[in-house]
Amino acid sequence: MSRYSNAHKNPAGAGDARPTAMQIIRDEGLEGLMTDKVFLITGCTSGIGMEAARAIAATGARVFVTARSLDKGQRVCGGFKPGAVELLQLDTSSLSSVRAAAATFLSKSRKLNVLVCNAGVMRIPTRQESTDGFELQLAMNYLGLVAFLASQGYDARVFLAGFQRLELRAPRV
Repeated sequence: MSRYSNAHKNPAGAGDARPTAMQIIRDEGLEGLMTDKVFLITGCTSGIGMEAARAIAATGARVFVTARSLDKGQRVCGGFKPGAVELLQLDTSSLSSVRAAAATFLSKSRKLNVLVCNAGVMRIPTRQESTDGFELQLAMNYLGLVAFLASQGYDARVFLAGFQRLELRAPRV
C-alpha cells in the first residue's frame, strides 16, 4: 500500500493532506538523480502540467515544456530556475504546429525518455473543429499526440494525464 493512501481518503481540494508532486520527489529522494533523462510535458501553462514540470525539473532531468501561446509559456517559465526547462510552442489541435514542435524538439534532443501528455480539452459544449477540420477534442487529445510520436522514431514512455501508461517501441528495421 502507498505511503500516501491515508492522505487520499478525504480529499478536500487544494492544500489538503495529499502530497504535491514536489513532495513526492523529495520523499523518494529523486532530487538531482535523473540528469540522464529527457522529459517532454505538454500543457504546462497552469495546473498539473506546470507542477509536473516543476517537480521533474528538481530531479535534474532535461525538461521540455509546451504551450500554445509562447507569451503565456514564457511567463510560466519565468517562475522556474533559469535553465531548468526549455519552452516549445505546441498546439496539439494543429498538425502543422505538432510537426513544427517535433522538428524543434529533434533539433535540440535526439533522446526522449518520458512524454507526459497533459494538454487537452474536455466537455466542449458545442461541436468545434480544429484548423485541420477534425473535431477539436479528438484533434487536441489524440491526433496531435499520435502525430508527435510518429515523428520520434525511438522508444519512449508515455503518460496520458487521467489515463493508463502506454509503452511505445520504435519499429525495428
